[in-house]
Amino acid sequence: MEFFDKAETKRVIETYINQNKFDDELFSKFSSTINHGDTSTLNEQDITKYAIKLIFTFMIKEAKEFDKYCTINIANNYDKFLVYLETASTVTDNQLLEFAFRYLYEFYLSCGYEFAHEYNDIISYIVKHSESLSKDHNSDFSYVIKMMPIYITKKLLNHEVIQKVSNVDSQVSHVDLVKEKIDNFEQTWDKNLEIRETKINALEAKLKNYEQGFNFVALYDGFKSLADTKNTELSKANFSVNLWIVVCSFLPVIGALSYYFTKDIYVNIPLASMLLLSIMFYRVAIINHKSIKSQILQLDLRKTLCQFIQDYAEYSEELKSKNAHTLQKFEDMIFSGLVANEEQLPKYFDGVDQISKLVQALKK
Repeated sequence: MEFFDKAETKRVIETYINQNKFDDELFSKFSSTINHGDTSTLNEQDITKYAIKLIFTFMIKEAKEFDKYCTINIANNYDKFLVYLETASTVTDNQLLEFAFRYLYEFYLSCGYEFAHEYNDIISYIVKHSESLSKDHNSDFSYVIKMMPIYITKKLLNHEVIQKVSNVDSQVSHVDLVKEKIDNFEQTWDKNLEIRETKINALEAKLKNYEQGFNFVALYDGFKSLADTKNTELSKANFSVNLWIVVCSFLPVIGALSYYFTKDIYVNIPLASMLLLSIMFYRVAIINHKSIKSQILQLDLRKTLCQFIQDYAEYSEELKSKNAHTLQKFEDMIFSGLVANEEQLPKYFDGVDQISKLVQALKK
């Protein structure tokens, strides 16, 4: 609680000091005499005024510290203290000194450091002469000296830190309860984790099946794309075969008509050459046609196998550990190249030799 550091409080204290002038030389004399412990030559009333001024000056100088360490008296007596200051003419110096001493004594007992010697001397003087200073029935220094340590001790014992220390047993019980809750939560968490792990494993297995299925689908699509290309080539091969059949059919007819009208066999020599070449190209076209059909058949077989075989990688690893040749035919079929039987394809110049021999025979 802020009290001494307020501008209003400082104003009231300074007003009192200014209204009660104290000779600086005499003030210095009192300070020196009290410091040496000899107060027999001093007037008690002057000592009281000296103590009041010294404490009030200290309050203004260390206002924040007084607010920090004088919480008991600020809470209980701050309003009465201000009234005493504002109506100083109606109260005795001993009453005013008692109130000032309350704050100084609480400050002295509560802070963790030593006062300057002049303040210690004032406290020592008041403690020593408390009985004589309390002769005024409106002030009781002995009560302040005896009770202030009790109030401060009570305040410290009721501090939240001390309360926490005194409630160690309840705190331990609370910790045990929290630990029990944590253990229960951990068990629940483990159970939930096992359930989630089971679900995750099931999902993983499904995803694995989906992945394998997609892998075979991708392989099937690859074969399908090749099959589409081969079907296009087959259509062209069909056209080529049909074309050469027509050519080979019409050339003899044309040769016969030419000989019928011209009666010259040499006219048919070019037609004979064209016929031989056409037959050769027809053979090439028909073999190419058969080769494409064979490749399409192989691609269709591979597409069928892709639809039939599942979990190939898993099966192959398991089966190969028992019999290394179990899936050999399947692998040879799936991963081998397309076979185009080219052994019987005719060479392009095979028919040229026959034509040259025919021409030489005709010339003879």
